[in-house]
Amino acid sequence: MVSPGLLRRFSTIRGLSFPTDAAVFPFLQAPRYDFQSGHRRLEWSDGQQILARGYLQSRVMSQFIVVRSRPTPLRLDVEPTDTTGLKVRNRLGSTIRQLYVCDESLQLHGGVTIGAGATALLTPQVPRDAHARMVKLIGEHPLEPPAGFDEDSYGAVLSMNRGYYFRYYGGDKLPDPSPATSILERRLARIQRPETLGPCSYVAVVESCVEVPLGIAGAKQQQSLYVVTGAW
Repeated sequence: MVSPGLLRRFSTIRGLSFPTDAAVFPFLQAPRYDFQSGHRRLEWSDGQQILARGYLQSRVMSQFIVVRSRPTPLRLDVEPTDTTGLKVRNRLGSTIRQLYVCDESLQLHGGVTIGAGATALLTPQVPRDAHARMVKLIGEHPLEPPAGFDEDSYGAVLSMNRGYYFRYYGGDKLPDPSPATSILERRLARIQRPETLGPCSYVAVVESCVEVPLGIAGAKQQQSLYVVTGAW
């Protein structure tokens, strides 16, 4: 399983801790002017990588992209029935909010609200209707800056610490979020069209995913969107 995720953090006293099989990248407002890169310290201890220094700035919301690649026991069991439907067992470790499965003949099947470990019978779907439902569901999480994010704070910190102004580097205003400007958003836009699934594949929107490490024990999630794609 490869699980990319975007994590947002306010500065904390302790560093963030992630498994050693995760790659963690700071998601910077101005990556060309990353003055913290030479001051970061990464420690390896007890099977964990600890972002000990330089990754979190005071008064600035920090964001990270986390990519994890490893074998996983999580899966979706799919079994064709004697009729036109598919029987599935949810072994993804979380409740499935919306599920679309494509069979060998490229017929699309769907279902909703399947609890962890539960079985369900999926029914054939009309691609246009499936697309509308996915757009509505993913639309609950629009592309926008996170709550509490101040795009001017990054420039203010640079101004205080470095003696020059962020606007000299191209301005302190971010472009409007767009599904066409990054790999993750482009994939999300494609996922909203279940009819593009290949044979024996699926896409599921789930409530949570244990494969995405959060960096802080006991951290609470807000406005999270988890999308799982796979093959059977």
